[in-house]
Amino acid sequence: YYVYPPIAQTSMTRLDTPVHPMPFVEYPMRFGRYQLGESHRESLRRFHSFGALKRSKATALFVMGSCLSLPKAFQTGEGPAKGAAKQTTVRGSEPKETTLTGKASPSDKDTTSPNLSNKSTSRPKFVYNEHSRRFHNEENAVYPLSNDEDEISRLQEIHYFTRWILEGDFHAPVKDLLESGANVLDVGCGPGTWTLEMATNFTNSHFTGIDMSAIFPETIRPQNCTFQECNVLNGLSFPDNHFDFVYQRYLVSGYTSENWPYVLKEIKRVTKAGGWVELVEVDVTSRSAGSLLTELNNTMIDFMKAKNVDLKIGKKLPSLLEQCSDDPKSTLFADFRSTPINWGGRVGDITANQTRSAIGAVQSLFEPTYGKMTPEAFKEHIDKTLQEATDFKAYYNTHFGYVQVNKA
Repeated sequence: YYVYPPIAQTSMTRLDTPVHPMPFVEYPMRFGRYQLGESHRESLRRFHSFGALKRSKATALFVMGSCLSLPKAFQTGEGPAKGAAKQTTVRGSEPKETTLTGKASPSDKDTTSPNLSNKSTSRPKFVYNEHSRRFHNEENAVYPLSNDEDEISRLQEIHYFTRWILEGDFHAPVKDLLESGANVLDVGCGPGTWTLEMATNFTNSHFTGIDMSAIFPETIRPQNCTFQECNVLNGLSFPDNHFDFVYQRYLVSGYTSENWPYVLKEIKRVTKAGGWVELVEVDVTSRSAGSLLTELNNTMIDFMKAKNVDLKIGKKLPSLLEQCSDDPKSTLFADFRSTPINWGGRVGDITANQTRSAIGAVQSLFEPTYGKMTPEAFKEHIDKTLQEATDFKAYYNTHFGYVQVNKA
């Protein structure tokens, strides 16, 4: 197992045991017998040997975060703290370039969502592409990736991958608060893997997960965990000063440049004074890349740039966190980890698999660059690109940070 610190890529730490144990959890069997989906098993076999599922009359063993009970529309395919940091800390270095940049926080004058007038109640919830991949159909959302079962498996895999490379589920100094009892919001929760895991680990706290696609469990979940279908671009349906801790990650492709200030203002609004906000975002720019990977990257970056989406937003994380507090300097922390693409052991293997899965779902976006291709030919091209990444020792950066919310 390898963990890649934010230093030169030749420096890495080998671990004889995983950073975290296998994410199994045992629950009382209150809702009958359920079988873990094969695709969900497969996403976790890449980390550990799955082993046999052991069952009894009283309990069921399953992987935390798997959607054991999906919404009917999904099943059928139908669609209608303590210890605040004393100073600002921005850490991390890498070869050849500086990655932490960003402009100052915008003015707080405009608090109105630019998307409220676009909300529609007559559109079908889901649409399908020519390869039978399912996508959201939110009128005001730019998020390009799918929301079907394959995507759920990818999101579950990236949860454990993220916990692995960042060495934990969170970094804000809120552990004592969570153990004593806190109100926590997970923005863009997807299948709810982080939310469910945190609710299991901190039973005195309450966790709410929200997402515009209801792909989270609707029945089997811890009693201190709830989910809501909610598009944050239309505003958060919570009162002011409601949450002690707000967590959001991997929405780099979900918000336009105009969306980000509004979303962060909403997060600040619903967070209590003295509460904490934590963000995790990737900078999709591949470093030390060859021509094939550079072309793949630039195609996606240019496509989303035309929609006013900045896929390099991760390196601007400090400026995003600054917008969540009226006095961020004393508690703001930001850092990043560099992860290999298709080299360096299991971490690189999973990064490659994430690339295949995410890019494969949006093949049509690459037709202006590659032309019309069969899925098989497209997959072959992606495999060649990933082999090039191995040869060039390519990598990308995942940024994370937190800030305590102060309100003037």
